Amino acid sequence: MTIIQLDKSSLPSGFRFFGEARGRDAGEFGLSDRQLAHRYIRGEFSHSHILTVCWSDDPVWQLTGTEGREPLVVEEGVEYFDGEWAAGPGDMQLDTVVGPVHWTSNYRHTVKVTVANGVLGIRANPLLLDLEALLFIGRAELKLMEV
Repeated sequence: MTIIQLDKSSLPSGFRFFGEARGRDAGEFGLSDRQLAHRYIRGEFSHSHILTVCWSDDPVWQLTGTEGREPLVVEEGVEYFDGEWAAGPGDMQLDTVVGPVHWTSNYRHTVKVTVANGVLGIRANPLLLDLEALLFIGRAELKLMEV
C-alpha cells in the first residue's frame, strides 16, 4: 500500500496531523481492506474542521458518500463532488433499502484523483477549504508519491 503523508509546505495553514486509519477503519472507500486515511485538523475538534487525505490501491471502490453521483470532471482523472449523501429526507432524495438519503453540500466536498495504481481522495468542509485548495493538496500529494 502506498504511504500518504503531506509535507508541511502543502498542508494548509493552521492544520496539524490528527490521526491515521487503515483498512475498513478508514471508512473512506466503503468496506475495502485496502485503504489508508490521514486526517488533519484545524483548531478544536469538530467534524467540520477535518481535512482527510485518503488512498486506495483498489480502484473498484467509490469514495463513501459519493456513490452513484455524477461528478464534475475537472481534468482527466480528476473529479469533483460538491457534497455527499446524508441520511434522511431532503432535496435530491433517493430512497434506498435502509431509508431515504439526500445530497448535501453542507458537510464536506471531495476531489477524487484516479491514477494507474489507485485512487486518491481529498475531503474537507467547503467552508474550511475551497476546491482550489483541495486540488493543490491532491497535486502535492501525487508529486510526493511520485505517481
